[in-house]
Order: sequence, then C-alpha cells, then structure tokens
Amino acid sequence: MLDIIKKTILNTGCPIRFNWYYDPDLEVSEWVNSFEFPTKGYIEIPTVGPIKITQWEWLEINSIQKKVIGRLTPVKEVNHSLEVKRSLDEGKIVYKETSGGYKIENPFFKKEI
Repeated sequence: MLDIIKKTILNTGCPIRFNWYYDPDLEVSEWVNSFEFPTKGYIEIPTVGPIKITQWEWLEINSIQKKVIGRLTPVKEVNHSLEVKRSLDEGKIVYKETSGGYKIENPFFKKEI
C-alpha cells in the first residue's frame, strides 16, 4: 500500500502528512513531499525521522500541488485529484475523500513504540 502511495506522490508532487503515535499521544507531521523506507518495517518521514510501519494511524494526501515558479510570479496550483483517486482505486486502497484530498487509515496501527 505505501509503495503505491509513495509512487503517486512522487509522480504528482502532492504533499502528504501522517498522524503517528509518539508516546504518550498522537502527533500530526508537517506536510512533506516524500518519505522513505530506510529498513524493513520502518518508514522515514523527513520532519519526523524513522518510525515503525505500525505507528502511523492515518495519512492524508493533499491533491493540490503548489508550484513555485519564481518570487515575482504567483504560486501555481495544480489539481491532481483524478490522478490520485485513480491510483488509489487501482491499488485497491481504502480511503475517504476530504475537503483537500484523501485520507487513508492504517489497518495495522498500534499504539506502541
């Protein structure tokens, strides 16, 4: 599932954020444009660092990509809703549509470190 999501955000440039367990509570990451798999069973979010695959509760994809062309031109917004939706549907990933994109729950989430 995360492989498909990673490929989708790399192809579209859409930002993503995670709600993850950080003892004793949950914490929402900043919006980022990538994540990595540093080793088996872990995911690394740029502003958070490596966490277990089971530690993220949900992730959200913002389907609007913001392109900065230069400081004198306005930011260009590109809507990738159809591409993201198609990718999630093809990967049979269960999601909920939100006002700005798509929210995906982690079926393996555990509140543990």
